Amino acid sequence: LSAAQAPLASLFVNDSVWMKEAMAPLVRIDGKDYIPCEICSYFDYIKLTNNGSDNVLIENTVNGSYVSFIVSEKKAAVNGEVYDVDGFVQNGVPYIEADFLAENLGIMTESFNYDGNQILRLFDSGANLSLDEIIKANEYKPENPDDEAGGELEGGFKKIYIFTKYDS
Repeated sequence: LSAAQAPLASLFVNDSVWMKEAMAPLVRIDGKDYIPCEICSYFDYIKLTNNGSDNVLIENTVNGSYVSFIVSEKKAAVNGEVYDVDGFVQNGVPYIEADFLAENLGIMTESFNYDGNQILRLFDSGANLSLDEIIKANEYKPENPDDEAGGELEGGFKKIYIFTKYDS
């Protein structure tokens, strides 16, 4: 497995990987990015209330903005106005259009195509790293290039690499 072929997380919040990537990854449909609504709760000041998987309330507790989204009706109330919004439930997780949600909650998005894979970052003033720095910090880097294929060790065990990033 080379660095260019290794999987990289598709979603980041500020400088961190979205920890539920395996269960609720970024979904791209017809050029639009969809994110699990829950990802917004990774910002300390955003509160998520999910009354079942179909009705989600996401509130910015600092500026008072909110998005109340009814997935099955594809409607969202945003600060008193009602909008048509694409969304869906996948594996029990409600998804909404990333740009719509970010714009209405006062957070930002940036996206990047890395080796054919779409990467999306939600961020605010708490972000310290550039998207390039985040990608480099999370790329697969084998300890020993000879072990790139995950060769067997004594006793039939294989090396597994787990990479984490610690904030200093």
